[in-house]
Amino acid sequence: MTTMFTHSRESSGSRLWSLFPFLSAVFCILLTMVPLGLSTGYLAPPSFSLVAIYIWILARPDLMPPTAVFLLGILQDLFWGGPVGLWGAVFLIVWAFTLSQRQFLAGRGFGLTWATFGVVAIGSSVLAWIIASVFYGTPMPVIPILSLTILSFAVYPVFARVAPFFMRQMGEAGS
Repeated sequence: MTTMFTHSRESSGSRLWSLFPFLSAVFCILLTMVPLGLSTGYLAPPSFSLVAIYIWILARPDLMPPTAVFLLGILQDLFWGGPVGLWGAVFLIVWAFTLSQRQFLAGRGFGLTWATFGVVAIGSSVLAWIIASVFYGTPMPVIPILSLTILSFAVYPVFARVAPFFMRQMGEAGS
């Protein structure tokens, strides 16, 4: 029997799941702050948030709008200590590019999606490096941004493997 209470609960459950892509990207930003022992401080950690944003834009762009992407970038700037707006701008460009490629990538398989993420990771890293270099008035070290790019590319398959589980849960919650 459907009552006002159960309908309200279903709606609030769907609303909570609709926040999941944004909240998972926030979690990814926080995860980046955890010392994983991958480096001695000179290498940058992977951008888990970049991976999450890319995957969610391909899967559910309606749940990863540009305002959410920009806010994630600002949050990443605050946690990483960079110029505020740097990753916000970069993530918006990633959002626009990924959304423009969504139809092309649909049903094309993991290899092409991963390769396209490689292009996104390289492009976003180069853009972030240029913006930071201009902001600070000197060329930034290349090794940290190179490690961020390589490690982000390397962790993509893990995220791509786990994401469908959460997408199924979201679909079941919305039904």
